[in-house]
Amino acid sequence: MWVSILFAGLAILSLVVIPDDFEYFVSDIPITRKFVSIFFVITATVSFFTQSNKQRKVQDNMRRKPRSTCTDGMKAITIDGYGDDVIRLTSNNPRPENLQDYELLIRVKASSINPIDIRISEGYGSRVFNKIRRGMNYPAGDGKEFPITLGRDCAGIVEAVGDKVKIFKPGQEIWGAIEVARPYGCLAELVVVKEHEISLKPKGLTFEQAASIPYVFLTTWSAIEGCISEKTAKGKRVLVLAGTGGIGTFAIQLFKAWGCYVTTTCSTTGIPLVEKLGADNVIDYRKQEFSEALKNEEKFDFILDTMGPKFYNSCFSVCKRSGRIVSLVSPVMLLTDKHGLVLGGIRIFLKYLQLNLLRRLLGKRLSWGFFSANGRALKYIRKLVDSGKIQPVIEKSYSFEDFKRAFDHIATGHSRGKTIITF
Repeated sequence: MWVSILFAGLAILSLVVIPDDFEYFVSDIPITRKFVSIFFVITATVSFFTQSNKQRKVQDNMRRKPRSTCTDGMKAITIDGYGDDVIRLTSNNPRPENLQDYELLIRVKASSINPIDIRISEGYGSRVFNKIRRGMNYPAGDGKEFPITLGRDCAGIVEAVGDKVKIFKPGQEIWGAIEVARPYGCLAELVVVKEHEISLKPKGLTFEQAASIPYVFLTTWSAIEGCISEKTAKGKRVLVLAGTGGIGTFAIQLFKAWGCYVTTTCSTTGIPLVEKLGADNVIDYRKQEFSEALKNEEKFDFILDTMGPKFYNSCFSVCKRSGRIVSLVSPVMLLTDKHGLVLGGIRIFLKYLQLNLLRRLLGKRLSWGFFSANGRALKYIRKLVDSGKIQPVIEKSYSFEDFKRAFDHIATGHSRGKTIITF
């Protein structure tokens, strides 16, 4: 119901906010104010008639086959509430059993820690995530979602498969990343994953190395999909902000493998690392703001922003006409956390219009990228890893029991690649 109301509100808002003469072309299809309004009306109508039916099917399926019955004794890194210093290593977590049709049980050998894990522990995105969890038939809201097991990606061994799993079998080595809203994450001895979330692990990587790639790759992939690809990338000028982070170190290698000219930003101490990864041009942000350093150079076809709204104007200033900017730091979760799903959704729409309306007249466009699990994409990138074009970049590795030091390291915000937990 709330989704329907949100889209209905956006339909009305589009008629009020978007100018009469607004027109934008997508593959030669004109997108006008009327088109946007009709789109939202249709989406609201379809959502209204399908949402209750979809929820009924999910509940029926859950009644047919319980999600799990459990016995105690599994170790996991969990939270029992939101805030500071809430992350714990617990040893009495239920072991998942009775897999659903397309689920697999994975014995985790290594998992990475990402900044999103810390943000989830602080309550980031809790409204949206709890809405999604309820749609998955997990308890959520008013503290019902706890305990939450952290960890988004892993490498491990298949222990068991659901009745309709066709691609994988017990004993195979896999890597993968699960959806962010899932309350049972990968920082555990065992994790349940969906068949579409994983792929076979690259043969040349250890479990530790393999665990460093899925989340940062799939975050990058979801950002660039539809903007730049292996077929269109050769010779394109690309800017990657924060090149020494987990996403930055991966994105530099991917764009270079595709034949791009890559510029990146980092501090003085990070320059040797990004140059080793193949960056053609490096801006030391401690010495000069990147837009100032690049003002006399050719503009960029694509910009991957990992820093957020503070740098949007600088990104626009160095983006060429018809160029694309994708930011991985969006206001979506913050606005919904603060204002709720409906009012927050309206504010998100207004923010998007504010950022793009005038600049689209110059052919520039900014959008927000969000992680999405994708086993097929992992299968594609496995080929680049096996060929040596993509290398894992691991800064530190910690044991399961030493998790606190690992999270403290990520919290500093100055990583040089990935931080791994081994089991």
